[in-house]
Amino acid sequence: MDKIKKAREYFNYVRDIPYSIPSLYKEPDYCCVGKHKMLSDLLLSLGIKTRFIACEFLWSSVTSSVG
Repeated sequence: MDKIKKAREYFNYVRDIPYSIPSLYKEPDYCCVGKHKMLSDLLLSLGIKTRFIACEFLWSSVTSSVG
């Protein structure tokens, strides 16, 4: 399997993990930082380097499908 195809599979896998913030130390971290770290590690295993980029946003601008 070529590297780009495998990278896409890794991206889709991590993207589709439901977002969650761990409430206990031993729970998996599936928030933005935890998912970034997971994807970064997976891509690094393919020899693809990544870098961390932080963005600013307002929580008040986030729309919700709940309610």
